Parts: sequence; C-alpha cells; structure tokens
Amino acid sequence: MSGPTARAALRSRQEARSADFLTLVRIAEWEDERVGFKRRRHRFDLLIVDAPATGHSVPLLATPGTFLKMLPFGPLTATARSLALLLGDPARAAVAIVTRAEEMAVNETLELAEALMRVGVALLPAIVNGVDPVHFTRVEGRRVRAEPTDLPSAFAPYLPVARFDLARQRAADRQIRRLAQALPERPVCLPHVLAERFQLPAIEQLADALAAARPARRAS
Repeated sequence: MSGPTARAALRSRQEARSADFLTLVRIAEWEDERVGFKRRRHRFDLLIVDAPATGHSVPLLATPGTFLKMLPFGPLTATARSLALLLGDPARAAVAIVTRAEEMAVNETLELAEALMRVGVALLPAIVNGVDPVHFTRVEGRRVRAEPTDLPSAFAPYLPVARFDLARQRAADRQIRRLAQALPERPVCLPHVLAERFQLPAIEQLADALAAARPARRAS
C-alpha cells in the first residue's frame, strides 16, 4: 500500500474509532440517566440499542479497550475506562444476537458470540427470528418421508410440497440445536408472523414470545 493510500486508510480507521467512541459515550449518558432524581422515578426502564451489522458490532464494543491500549494516559482515559466498566457489567449491558434458523446465519452468530465473549460483553439468549410453525408430528413426518408412501392417493399431488416443508422444518431444527449446544443459554424462538402490515397485534405476539422465553422446539 502506497504512502498516501496508507495514510488515508489509517485516517479512516481513526475516524471510525472516534465515531464509535462518541456513539458509546452517548449511549452511556442515556444509561446513566435511567434513574432520575426528580420524584425518585426511573427516567428509562431499559435501553435497547439496535447495533450495526456483525462486522461493525465487535469493533464498536471493543472501542473502550482499544482506546485504553492506545491512550493509557490522557483526558479520554477516564471516559474509556468508564465505558469499559459499563460494557463489562452484565447487570448494565448485554447483547442479544438476532439470527435465523439457517446454516450461514448460525455460523455467523456463533462467530459473533465468540468474538463478543473475547471482548468481555455478556450474552443474552440468542433470538431466532421467523421460525415457522411445526406442521407435522413425528408420526406424520415418517409417513410423509416413507417410500413407498402409505398415504391415500388423493394426497399424491401435495406430497412433494409436504416433503419440502418437512425437510425445511428439520433443517431449521438442526440449526436451532447447534445454537443450543454451542451457546451458554438456549435460544429463544420467535414465530414467523404473517401480516400485511406489522401493527400492534403482531408486535404483541412477538412480545409474548419473548416474555415467555420458551426454549427452542425439538425436532420432529
């Protein structure tokens, strides 16, 4: 990399770190304001931050540690140390990774979880989004997969669709099991909500699923 190009890349990384640092400072200010002193009421019960994509989330959360290594002394050191303490306190900060029950998505989730644990940020149960309902019981699944099938001839036109749906269901279950086996806590599965417009009833359905924090469903 040539001199001007290298300097431009270094300047870009420095600007990104500065932006990340300021972002965390602002979040920390909101977190500090969760408990208000007026009338002794909570100003905020909970802060939820929609983090950036996987490739940027880890550098963002690692920013305090990076600053402390780069600037062990100076005016920003106390702020960086305060941010590091905030992100390292499970009672104040934790990450919930949202994923899908698909192989590539789960691979990325496991890589992200490992990186976050190295950074020292607590992990909440992973959230598996858009999980389709189980359409077949174990017995029904065996009948659909059987060759030759013992189903009535009237079901023959629908058999390929049923087998495809069953295969997708089993593949999703395998990925959910991978998450359950690899992560400290079992994932929480959110249902696939079919709605033309995402309004309050759909939100309540997902909120109920989160509140119940059901364990991942078993494979059929």
